Amino acid sequence: MPIDYKTYPDNWQELRTQRLNKANHLCELCHAPDSCMITRDKFGQWHHPTSLDNKKIRIVLTIHHLNNDKTDNRQANLIALCQRCHLKLHAGDRQKNKEKTK
Repeated sequence: MPIDYKTYPDNWQELRTQRLNKANHLCELCHAPDSCMITRDKFGQWHHPTSLDNKKIRIVLTIHHLNNDKTDNRQANLIALCQRCHLKLHAGDRQKNKEKTK
């Protein structure tokens, strides 16, 4: 999901860094490490890749607002997530938008 930084506060990068540090640069749901190459098995568990793995992905942690209010930037409302976990949280939103646009 692309981010429109115009909808975030001027200090967003600082808030993001604080949350990533608090999460030890790990996804707070599946614990995938930020900026690392991984593979996922059929159950969605992540693993460090071997030279034989051909489906490697780079983890880029994002910051999600738990209450979906981008103006509520308290650390208690923010969570660090990998792409997979972030998309899973927004799956219901995407389905609703899909139905609206039919």
